[in-house]
Amino acid sequence: MAFSWNRVLLDQLDFAWDHQFMPRMAGLTDDEYLWEPVAGCWSVRPTDGGRYAMDAPIGRIERSAAPFTTIAWRLAHMADVFGSRASNHFHDGAFSAADTDSPATAGAALAMVERDYRRWRGGVEALGE
Repeated sequence: MAFSWNRVLLDQLDFAWDHQFMPRMAGLTDDEYLWEPVAGCWSVRPTDGGRYAMDAPIGRIERSAAPFTTIAWRLAHMADVFGSRASNHFHDGAFSAADTDSPATAGAALAMVERDYRRWRGGVEALGE
């Protein structure tokens, strides 16, 4: 059997997703999702019109300027990263973080992260050898 870099990469992605990330997210409550451990946390918050959006500017964030973040912010960020990379590398490049609502609940956030992760993973798998 020939060595497959694609299979190695997919195995690594699957391991991190199935054995590291998802087990840690099991049972995440909305209170935990939105909990702010210190004042001034970046989170997802309601905006005018009933949407939720991430605190912080879109684009490059300087490490020295980034404050603590809630789980909500981190999950929205993960979805943005997976979504933008999948769009730019494997699809039409139309993804826009500015046009993406951030979920108000843990369940919706995990569904969004999984959707965008699956798009990314599907693109990697389609690369083949």
